[in-house]
Amino acid sequence: MASTSIISGGASTPRQSYRVDQGRTIWIRQGRSGSPEDVLLANFSARVIEEIHVEDGRGTQVYFRVEAVLDGEARVVCLSAAQFRDMRWVEEYLGAGAIVESGYGFRDHLRAAFLHFSGDRRITSEYRHVGWREIDGQAVYLTASGGIGADGARPDVHVVPPPALHHLILPCSESEEAARAAVLASLELRQLGPARLLHPLLATVRRSILGDADFSAALIGKSGEFKTAVAVVMQQHFGSGFNERQVPGSAESTANALEESLHQAKDMLFVIDDIAPQANSDAARAQH
Repeated sequence: MASTSIISGGASTPRQSYRVDQGRTIWIRQGRSGSPEDVLLANFSARVIEEIHVEDGRGTQVYFRVEAVLDGEARVVCLSAAQFRDMRWVEEYLGAGAIVESGYGFRDHLRAAFLHFSGDRRITSEYRHVGWREIDGQAVYLTASGGIGADGARPDVHVVPPPALHHLILPCSESEEAARAAVLASLELRQLGPARLLHPLLATVRRSILGDADFSAALIGKSGEFKTAVAVVMQQHFGSGFNERQVPGSAESTANALEESLHQAKDMLFVIDDIAPQANSDAARAQH
C-alpha cells in the first residue's frame, strides 16, 4: 500500500541489549567480569509507534509519533527526526518527572533502546500537496479527501493540504452515466456568457490538470460585472466548497506566499481574487 505498512520484529531479536523493567529503560551491557549487568538509563520507556514520511513535492521529511510511558501514564508526541535524534524532547514533552540518568553516551543508548522497542511501528506516507503523483507505479490525483486513481478512489492515500485547499474534494463517479452527466453539466456553463469569455475559461479548467502551464487567464472589468462569481463557478470544478469567500488565492498575499501556495496546488485551477486599483503607482507595481 502507498500510505501504510507494518515493520515487525526488532524488540525480541537476539541482538537486543535493552529492556523495560517496571517502566524503566535498562541497558544490558557486558560487565568487566564478562557477565551481563543492568544499567539504568531512564525512569520511563518509549517507542516509535508511527513513522511518517511527509512529501511536499520538493523532498521527504520524516516524523516520528512516539508513545512514552512515565509512571504508568502513556503520552503520544509527534517529533521530527532531528528532534528525536537529539533527545531534547524528553524534558520539553514529559516534564521534570522524566529522568535520564547521567552517564557517558546514556542519551545515545536511550535513543537506541527506543528504536529497538519500535519494531512493530507503522510506516505512513503523507502528502502535503495536491495534483498528480505516481504511487506504486500508478498515476494518482491527490485531493483533500485522498487520492483518485485509474480504478477510482484511493482512501489509503493520506493527503494533508494547506488550509486554502481543504475544499478540493472530488467525488468519484460510480457509473459512466453519472460521469457523462457531470461533463455535460460543465459544458452547459457556456450559457453564462459570450463564447469569447466562457470558452477560454472552460478550456483553462481542463488545461490545468494536464501538467505545467506557463500562462494565466485574467478576468478584467468594472466592479459588479460578476468577475468573481464566474471565476468561482470555474473553481468549483475542483470542489463544491469553494465560494466567493473561499477561493485559494488573494492578491493581498505576498508574492512568496502565492508562489508557495501555487507549488502546493499543482495540476488544478487556482483563482486569485481581489486585484483592485492601488492608491499610487508604486503600490500598483508591487501588486502586479
